[in-house]
Amino acid sequence: MMQNLVSGEYGPTLHSLGAVNVGTSVMALKFKDGVIIAADTNISYGGMKKEKNARRIVKLSDECAFACSGEMADAQNLQKMLSKKQEADEIEQDGATFLKPRDYFGWISRHNYQRRLKMNPLWLSTVVGGVRKDNGEAFLGVTDMYGLKIEHDYILTGLA
Repeated sequence: MMQNLVSGEYGPTLHSLGAVNVGTSVMALKFKDGVIIAADTNISYGGMKKEKNARRIVKLSDECAFACSGEMADAQNLQKMLSKKQEADEIEQDGATFLKPRDYFGWISRHNYQRRLKMNPLWLSTVVGGVRKDNGEAFLGVTDMYGLKIEHDYILTGLA
């Protein structure tokens, strides 16, 4: 049984103290007509390569994709939450309006900030990119485990 570092007591409620299974580099570029996101396929466990063919780029919709560097269990959890949110958006709006890349970006940032306040952050840097179909606007942004948001024309995370 692990000891709770804050109170010194033993118990089942403990928060993660760091990333274990880590994916590192994500590179993304925004250009005139779109966005390109690239990520390596390695997952490391400490100094060892644990997985060499991991897929860390996820398509959310026809307009949006995201990629994560950091703890892969947190990335998979975020992917499940965003998939449920995207599905609920499709059902709720009945095909009329869907969330755009900037909306997903803001949602991830607020989620990370709320987790940070609870001292249980997602150990991730999340790159969100996409192109709106209605006006052709390309979007690229990154948010970290604290909820910090940065929008730019190019982004590198990890050891890239």
